[in-house]
Amino acid sequence: MHIGDPMTLAQLAQSAMQLYRRLRLAKTVELLRQTALPVIEVRLATGFPNNAYFSRAFRQAFGVSPSDAQRKEAGARPWSI
Repeated sequence: MHIGDPMTLAQLAQSAMQLYRRLRLAKTVELLRQTALPVIEVRLATGFPNNAYFSRAFRQAFGVSPSDAQRKEAGARPWSI
């Protein structure tokens, strides 16, 4: 495929789906870093339909599970008074 070649409808749809997934994963990271919401609440807030799909997508994108990422972030936060 060349940059000047027109994209098929299936290719456009796939690209849109990939963009939407990346946006949801970015919001997931933001929520895990900035809130104390349980992982299941973050999953629901970002529109992932089930835990298996969410965990797989997160691990594929970031190399760790959502719960491991949250624990890592929690350990990096300063202690609150």
